[in-house]
Amino acid sequence: MRTTFSLAFGALFVLGCGATVDATHGTRPGDRNSARSSPSSSSSSSSSSSHATAGGDHYLGTLSNGAPVCSGGLASDAFAFGLCICGDASFAGDLHVHGQDASTSASAAANGTWSRAGSSTIDGDLVVGGQMSGAGVDHIFGDLDVGADFSQAGVVEVGGDARIAGDALAAGDVTIDGTLTVPDGAQVFGVQSAGVVRADVNVSPPCDCSDTASTHIDIQGLVAQARSVNDDASAGIDPDGFVDAGDVDLTLGAGNFFVEQIAHAGSIDVHATGATALFVGGDIASAGDITVDVDDGATFDLFVGGDIASAGVLHLGSAARADAVRVYIDGDAGLAIAGDETFSGALYLPHGTLASAGDLAVAGAVVAADLAAAGTIDIGFASGLTGGDDQTCTPPSTGR
Repeated sequence: MRTTFSLAFGALFVLGCGATVDATHGTRPGDRNSARSSPSSSSSSSSSSSHATAGGDHYLGTLSNGAPVCSGGLASDAFAFGLCICGDASFAGDLHVHGQDASTSASAAANGTWSRAGSSTIDGDLVVGGQMSGAGVDHIFGDLDVGADFSQAGVVEVGGDARIAGDALAAGDVTIDGTLTVPDGAQVFGVQSAGVVRADVNVSPPCDCSDTASTHIDIQGLVAQARSVNDDASAGIDPDGFVDAGDVDLTLGAGNFFVEQIAHAGSIDVHATGATALFVGGDIASAGDITVDVDDGATFDLFVGGDIASAGVLHLGSAARADAVRVYIDGDAGLAIAGDETFSGALYLPHGTLASAGDLAVAGAVVAADLAAAGTIDIGFASGLTGGDDQTCTPPSTGR
């Protein structure tokens, strides 16, 4: 059976002087998302490539130091949170970030400020690299980490501890079930907590959004490697890409495949039967629908050096296997979704805005420069995205 993926677009506690609290997120950032109780042209390839896989990981390329980049390890690094905003989180609309089932939670983060006016319910932690302010309503079932001042005129409820690197001021109703840690000299006013701890607080930028050659998530670097070394010949693919007025129907087995661009007036259908990665040097543009379906046990990683633009409907996933499709987009044009849409898969868009003209529902994870939705935003984190290991794959044993 194949799975089709769909997106139609009190007490006082004092630490000794000089104590420092690091608000970090574990050995691997994905530790934030953990168990917690919470309220017509066509081409096909059926043969396997020489890519070795283990533990579900697929070899994608190498870092500048020669270390392998594996699909599962890359996803685990990129999608550390259910929602990560690379800039400031100031988007409107009600937000809910949660696990896909009741046994798991999911966390949210922003590298910049958190200044939303809407209602937010975070079933895990909230990590803010900059200042947190506003007049909204935030329900946080886990911990709260803020890298600058905290100033709220609305309602904030924190089920765990809070660590704030500046002043903690509340004109509204702010309640912290655990302890509040702030630096010496920081002002605390209007905040209810189980106790106050005085210690330096360091909050590093929580979201891994720097997709350059010096980082792990180097989209352009991986695309360039796939341009030179790929499995196109085994699948009969023209690396120049697909540019015409017809439909594209592409079946791919295990391997890395490369095309310069995909530009079609018709529909684009991609069927993955193994551990499949498709690298596109430029843009994907379609006046029709774009569909990706994945066989049981298969995965699909898409790396786009440019942007994705579709006047039709994007079909990229099912909630049942939301961790099987990962999309990495290097362009800065953003991705617009028309109407009330559901995206099933993980989307890495560090330079652009994920926008929806209606309600936005995501089963998987989102990393984006910003969000924009006219309605509500619901993100159900797919826990299968975490736990990958960059040492569980090896490069092809033979040349192509």
